[in-house]
Amino acid sequence: MFVLTGPVRGVVFGDPVVLEVLLYVRGTTESHDKELSLLAAGLTKLCTRPQNSLLIEELGHIVFFVEATISVKVISGPPDGFYGEFVAFTDVLKREILLHNSGVEELHLVGDEISLSRSVVSVESSGKLMVSVRASDGSVTFTGTKEFKPLEKGTTTRVLHIPKLCQLEITVAWSLFSYSKT
Repeated sequence: MFVLTGPVRGVVFGDPVVLEVLLYVRGTTESHDKELSLLAAGLTKLCTRPQNSLLIEELGHIVFFVEATISVKVISGPPDGFYGEFVAFTDVLKREILLHNSGVEELHLVGDEISLSRSVVSVESSGKLMVSVRASDGSVTFTGTKEFKPLEKGTTTRVLHIPKLCQLEITVAWSLFSYSKT
């Protein structure tokens, strides 16, 4: 099963919004790539079944928001590394957005900049962003969460201490995306 996230930027509604999704199975060379599924659908549907796959769309309406670009660096941790699942959510829309899940294949080591599969989320201007991490050394899992207050521009850096396991430096770069007083 594949988990895909996106779009990586907020979608502004004006004319009808159409999502185009083209999925490929990667071959040994580009000429050996195979088309798995092709879909073009309006954003009004919440569940679409293109050939060989299922696409579930989620839609949240946020009037005044900023974009948060998240990055994570490992400051300290076990010498053999740790595994982690990184999610973001807001105090208004509490649904977790998966940023990265290393599974049991990818170990995070001290000094690593974690490559997030999704790094941009939309946050209500008057709300709060939470970045939560479930980290494991392979036998025990620990959880930690850091809260961020949105800014119209600039960056915010916080250190997340996950007791008995690691410390992570989480940086959020803020940019104004949508604002109107009318």
